[in-house]
Formats: sequence, structure tokens, C-alpha cells
Amino acid sequence: MHLEHRARRSARVAALHVLLLDLLILLLRLGEERAPAAAAAPTGLEEALRLLHAAYATPLSTSALAAAAGIGERQFQRLFVRYTGMTPLAYQQSLRMREACRLLRDTDWKLAAVAEAVGYQDMSHFAALFKRVVGCAPGQYRKQAGTALPPLAIGGIGHPG
Repeated sequence: MHLEHRARRSARVAALHVLLLDLLILLLRLGEERAPAAAAAPTGLEEALRLLHAAYATPLSTSALAAAAGIGERQFQRLFVRYTGMTPLAYQQSLRMREACRLLRDTDWKLAAVAEAVGYQDMSHFAALFKRVVGCAPGQYRKQAGTALPPLAIGGIGHPG
């Protein structure tokens, strides 16, 4: 491309466009070859994810999750972040907030009962975290959910298999 640009021959702009397209196609194909097809979670990590989904309201330490996965704690943390894009604590908080949103939309439970159901004993901590993650207070979310809010997707979390 540099030589074509420097030569200043006729139709050089068209030639540069063709060379640029060739380069872009080559890069695209290289990316496709290197990108793994929808990588499944390693078996041990799947077990830890199942545990998190089943017991999101229970405090689970990273060491307990690593033990469930059958690997060391540091390796578990690296693998977890690589697979989910977040730390185990952030993932658990996202699960809790998603369930809190569901409970606020679908039940008439008091806010303290919702907080306790998703694993928070301190209502003020729950309310502050909810507002930081969701963008509004739990009571406000409930009022808005009754009118127009669809189910909230927090952190793109789905249940593993």
C-alpha cells in the first residue's frame, strides 16, 4: 500500500481502495480462524456457576467456589473472569439484583423482604447497591415496573445449561 501511494501513478486511489479491502478481508478471516466457537465453560466452572445460581442469596466465598470447581482459588478467579467477564462477587451481585428486580415487579413484598430474599440483611446497603446497579431506588423501580419496564437484564447473565 505504501509503495502504491508513493508511486503516484494513475488510478492509484482505486488501487489503494482495492488493497485496503484485501487487507480488511484478510484480517476478518484471520479473526474468524482464531475466534473459538461459543466456548463452553470448563466442567469445574460449570459446577461453580450452578452453585452460584442455586444459592445466589447465600454468601459464597471464592475458595468455596474454587473447591466446587476442583481447581485452585487463583486459577478459578482467572478462569471465572475470562469466561463470565466479571469477578465471582460481581456475578453473584448481578444475580441478586436481577432476582430483586423480578421480585419487585412480580410481588407485593415489602422492600426489606425483597432484600432479605436475595441475601442482603442490611436494607440501606441493599438500597444503595440496587440504585448503583439498576439506576434507581428499589421503590422507584417497583413503581416504574408496574407501568412500562420490561424485565431487566443485568450483566447479560443467563443460567448455564
